[in-house]
Amino acid sequence: MKKVVSFLAVAAVVVMMSSAVFAAATTETTKTAIMTFDGGTISFSADLYNWNSTYTGTSTGTIVFSSAGITLGSATEQFKCADVYALIQSTITAASGKVWVYQDNKNNSSPYAATNPRHDGAKTLYSGLVKSGSNGGDNNFAPLAAYYKKLSEAKTDITTLPTKFPPSGTGDYGVYWFKDMSDSDFVAKDDYMLVATAAGNFVGFGAPDFVKEPVVMFFGAKFTNVLGGESYGTTTITFVSEVE
Repeated sequence: MKKVVSFLAVAAVVVMMSSAVFAAATTETTKTAIMTFDGGTISFSADLYNWNSTYTGTSTGTIVFSSAGITLGSATEQFKCADVYALIQSTITAASGKVWVYQDNKNNSSPYAATNPRHDGAKTLYSGLVKSGSNGGDNNFAPLAAYYKKLSEAKTDITTLPTKFPPSGTGDYGVYWFKDMSDSDFVAKDDYMLVATAAGNFVGFGAPDFVKEPVVMFFGAKFTNVLGGESYGTTTITFVSEVE
């Protein structure tokens, strides 16, 4: 540091003794370079398979739940995982491409339509499984959730279906509660319901949130006060893909 200070002092003396005039002339020009890639596509599938511990079950078209283990008439909330899972696969090459999922239990004509909501505090909700013929209303829904796990991890971590909520003992899951378009807190294209983006398939909040490999989506519901002969369901689980 001392050498630097000494040099600057000498330079100042030389400038003061000179009769020459030095004018600094500096001109700067900033340029911008942009490359925009046009196009991009979305390839997405959510295929349903009957559960088995090796993930080699036969394909199916309906998500079914077994009633085994459910105590009829119990006021205690009972969790049940479906015997069918979805295998999520996607390749999205558009930066704004996304796939999201929602329900529309209110606006359909099936026996599982819900013209009346259930209530959760100040929220009015139509999401979940609806008791057949009830038209919804409090005590006539089974809230529905999705559980996400990388297929590569599921093959070793999950060899029996989860029996608790939230699932435990099988590593981290991503968990979404299904939303219905008529829910009071529903926001169209809400990130809360994303299934896939250009970053990959949703696997849970953490590091990373999305992975570029197949992901297993399990389905779980909570049942209360169910009786023999009753049926709960939904016909409106809808996956939507779009490029904004």
